Amino acid sequence: MDIGVIMEVVTGLTEGVGKVGSTELIANRYQIERRIARGGQASVFLARQVPLDRKVALKVLNPPPGVNAARLETFRERFLLEAKTLATLDHPNIVVVYDYGQIKPEQYYIAMEFVEGQRFGELLKDGPMKPTRLLALGYQVCEALRYAHSLGVVHRDVKNSNILVRVDHQGNEQVKVVDFGIAKLQSGEADLTNSGVLLGSPHFMAPEQARPDPVDHRVDIYAMGVFLYRGLVGQYPFSGQSFRDVIAGHLVREVPRFVDLNPDIVVADGLEQVVRRCLEKKASRRYQSIDDVMADLEPFLDDPIHGTNTLVGQEMGSDFGRRGIRWGLVAALVTPVIFAGLVVLFLAGRWVLDQRATDAEVPELQVMAPDQNPERAPLDRATTAAIGENEQSSSEDAATPENAAVVTPPSPVREVVVETHEDPSPQRRSRIVVSSTPNVQPDPPALPSPPSEPAEQTTNETPDEPSSSGIGNDLRDPWGE
Repeated sequence: MDIGVIMEVVTGLTEGVGKVGSTELIANRYQIERRIARGGQASVFLARQVPLDRKVALKVLNPPPGVNAARLETFRERFLLEAKTLATLDHPNIVVVYDYGQIKPEQYYIAMEFVEGQRFGELLKDGPMKPTRLLALGYQVCEALRYAHSLGVVHRDVKNSNILVRVDHQGNEQVKVVDFGIAKLQSGEADLTNSGVLLGSPHFMAPEQARPDPVDHRVDIYAMGVFLYRGLVGQYPFSGQSFRDVIAGHLVREVPRFVDLNPDIVVADGLEQVVRRCLEKKASRRYQSIDDVMADLEPFLDDPIHGTNTLVGQEMGSDFGRRGIRWGLVAALVTPVIFAGLVVLFLAGRWVLDQRATDAEVPELQVMAPDQNPERAPLDRATTAAIGENEQSSSEDAATPENAAVVTPPSPVREVVVETHEDPSPQRRSRIVVSSTPNVQPDPPALPSPPSEPAEQTTNETPDEPSSSGIGNDLRDPWGE
C-alpha cells in the first residue's frame, strides 16, 4: 500500500476517518490501495470496501482553494447532482454507483464500480484502431448516451479518458462510461454552470460549449463525432499549440477530410459522412438524436471498409447525402418502367414466334383453274376410269356455257371441278375435270348422281341392248320411229 497516497487523502481529515490497526479508512469502510487518476478538483483511488471485501473506485472531491462561501455551496450542489445522476442510471454501459457521502464539510466521496480495464485513450497509443473494433465500442457508447438522454441526463464531458473498456467473462470488450461530474439534468433543475466558465474537454467541446451558450443533448452527439474521428483517423479533427487554437477550430474551421490527416486510411465514404454530420457546427444540422447516429452506424458494424453509401438519418447534412437521396428516388421511379418494358418485349417476342410456328404448320392453299395447272396430280382409280369413260364420248357432246355447273368440295388442299353437260336428247353425256395443288393426293371426286327414270313410253318394251357408245344401257328405243 502506498502510504503517501493514503496521507494525501486523509491528512488533516480527522472527521469520518477511523483506524483499523495502522490502516486508515475513509468513512470507516473504504481502504485505499492506489490512485487511479487525478483531476482538477478530484482524485480517483482504487479502494476496497472492507465489510464486503469488494473493490471500488473511490472518487474524492476537493473544492478549489480559497473559494468563498457561495462557491463552496455551488461545489456541494454539483457533487450532490453527480451522485443523484449516477444513482438514477442503471445500464450495462454506465458505471454503477454504490455509495456516496461527506468526509468533512468541504470534502466528499463517491464509491463506484471498479472497472478492470483500460481507458479508451490508452488503446489509441499505437495509432488508429481497426474500424470494426472501433465501431463496436462506439456503438456501446451510443447505447449508454441514449439511455442517459432518455432520462433527461446530458453527460457534457464525453472523452477518451471517461470511456473505460473491459473484457467480460465471454471474452468480449465492454464499454463503461464514467464521470458524470458536470452532467446536466434537463428536468427543471437549475444549471450549475457559472456564467463565462467553460465546462468540458477542449478536443471534444461542441461550439455552443466553447462560446458558451445553452446546451442540450446534441453536445454529446458532437463529442461522439470526435470520438469516432480520433479512433478512425488517429488524430483529432482540430489540434493546436494552445487551448485557444483548439477552440477556434471547433468554432470556425472546416472539419478536415480523413485522407487529409491520414492518407493511408481506408473506410467507406458513407462512414465518413456519418462522422462529419456529428461534427456539424450548428446543432440544428447535426443528428437530432443518438438513435439517428446508431441507425446510420449499423450498416458499417460488420463491414466498415465497404459498408453502404445510403444514409438513413432524418436529414442529410452534406451534398453526398442529398445526391444519394435524389439518385435513390430516380432509381425507384425508373426501375418499374424498365421492368414493364422488358415484360412487353418478352411477350411480343413470344407472340411473333407463335405466329411463325403456326404459319409453318399450315401451308398456303392455291386454287387453280383446270387450264392453268399444267401438272395434274395423280388421280385415283375411280376418277381415272370416269375420265376414260368420258373421253369416249363423241365430240358432239361438247358443253355449252349455259349447261356448265361447277362443284367445289370442301377440301382444304385442293379443288375438284365437275362439269356436267346435259343434252336435250335422252342420251346423257358428262365430263369430270379435277384440279389439285402439287404434291397433294386428291380425294375421289363425287360422281354425278344417276338421272331420274324417263317417263314410261307407250310403245312395246324390249330388253335393253348394249350401246355402241360404251357408256352403259341406252335409254332410247332402237325400234321406235
